[in-house]
Amino acid sequence: MNKLYPLTNAQKSIWVADNLYPGTSQAVLSATAIIREEVDFSLMNKAVNLVIQHNDALRIRLTNHNGVPMQYFADFNVKTYEILDFSYEDGERDYKLWEKKMAETPLDLINSELFIFVMIKLNRQKNICFFKFHHTISDAWGVVLVIRKTLQEYWQLQQGIPAADDVELSFMDHINDELQYLTSDRFEKQKEFWSAVFDTVPEFISMTDKKGLKNLTGKRKSYILSKSLSFKLHSFCESNRVSAFSVFYALLALYLSKRSHQKDIAIETPILNRTGKKEKNTPGMFMHNMPTRIYVEPSLEFLTFVNESFKELKKFMRNQRYPYSYILKDFREKHQFSGALVDVTLNYHNAKLDSVIEYEGTWNYAGAQSNSLSLSVSDRDDTGLSVMDYDYLLDVFSEEDINLMHNNLCNLLSNALENPNKKLYEL
Repeated sequence: MNKLYPLTNAQKSIWVADNLYPGTSQAVLSATAIIREEVDFSLMNKAVNLVIQHNDALRIRLTNHNGVPMQYFADFNVKTYEILDFSYEDGERDYKLWEKKMAETPLDLINSELFIFVMIKLNRQKNICFFKFHHTISDAWGVVLVIRKTLQEYWQLQQGIPAADDVELSFMDHINDELQYLTSDRFEKQKEFWSAVFDTVPEFISMTDKKGLKNLTGKRKSYILSKSLSFKLHSFCESNRVSAFSVFYALLALYLSKRSHQKDIAIETPILNRTGKKEKNTPGMFMHNMPTRIYVEPSLEFLTFVNESFKELKKFMRNQRYPYSYILKDFREKHQFSGALVDVTLNYHNAKLDSVIEYEGTWNYAGAQSNSLSLSVSDRDDTGLSVMDYDYLLDVFSEEDINLMHNNLCNLLSNALENPNKKLYEL
């Protein structure tokens, strides 16, 4: 039996959710790389094997050891991955049905492979690599890394460049690092910080009054921000030296405040939780959601609110290492509170899916989620136009609700960018 290691706190959160909602796909991550040229699938198979060999997070297996979830790293064995042929009339339609089914099918947790790779033939000039992960072994950054590393290895094999003697990038290092952090003075100081942040219960926590939602079935609705609004956003950020993330964070907080008629707003946002070049190059589940709390003062001007929001975000970022599961546990004990601390997520992606081989990358929706609303903003293709993905629970929102929400957000954003000195209550 391989050596057992404890789950990190980020992994434990995924494990708990997966056991709380068994049979759902909420812990599935999948992405598609479309390559518009002929692909040598035997070389691609070698490439992905090299990536798995040198990145042990892809070989993680989970087990239940005396009632405690643990993990071990399976030995590397060369594997021949599946090639599916959809290069026939209506094949692309059938492929999309297959892709949706794969993205929405949960993975077995115990002593099972948690990474799936499939190669797809569509036609000579359009081929696909499909990557699927259980969330306990990878976050979104890790998915990007695995795609990038696979295509890099493939390109080197194509060019006849000898495989580098890569030092294995081990997720074990992160496990040990977290164990040290949990007994450090820094951990205690950050515990005090988060206890003070949530010393009281925020006015706004959830988009719904429904308690104990059991149906996690969700849907994604995507929009591309218009050229004119995107231009206004870029100009505003450049002239005022603020980030687009700060603007969207302030915008969402303002929208939620106006919608709920509350001023004290809680929003969560995923945090990379990687420091240094080595961790940023190591696949695995490092990321965790960080709850934030912002007070929307109606008398503030929009630009001032953006800057004030960013100052608050920086405080949260400096204490981001403290695990979300600990924040939630402390919050529930202090306030005799059950349920989620935050129900709305803002995810700002700035990781580009770049590679030595040109390809088109898409993120697939898993068809299920635990929170009511997750708004993801990205420009991975570097077009200058923000893509806004609304992932929402069908028991909470209709498609019409999301259309209205997006229109309201865009109108609010346009008004704010054109009149940054307007008071929040005037927008």
